[in-house]
Amino acid sequence: MAIRPTELWRKDADVLWRRPEPLLDLIDEALGAFEGDVAALGDDAEDEKIFDVIRRVVLELNTLDHEHGAAFDTVDREELCEFIHRTLTEHGVDVPELAKRRGIEPSAITDEWREW
Repeated sequence: MAIRPTELWRKDADVLWRRPEPLLDLIDEALGAFEGDVAALGDDAEDEKIFDVIRRVVLELNTLDHEHGAAFDTVDREELCEFIHRTLTEHGVDVPELAKRRGIEPSAITDEWREW
């Protein structure tokens, strides 16, 4: 199972200074909802349904960033995107093929909506 970035962040005093525990809990809720949404997709999910799940988690993270000052830095962004990629992969989504069908790089699957 993909490790949520929040698990790593809780062990880092610098991160906890910038993001108190209640904010990490909200981020965890968003990531947990994403995990559930991905699991519910099933084996033959259409690309648009997969991208809708990606869009929802990215928009929720955008909201948390704007409303609570999550201040995701470069490393955080990489960890969040890696979590999204791994979670999809663990549930049978071929992320490189998904991205290819959309005409983007696998690393760009969140870019359309991501503001962090």
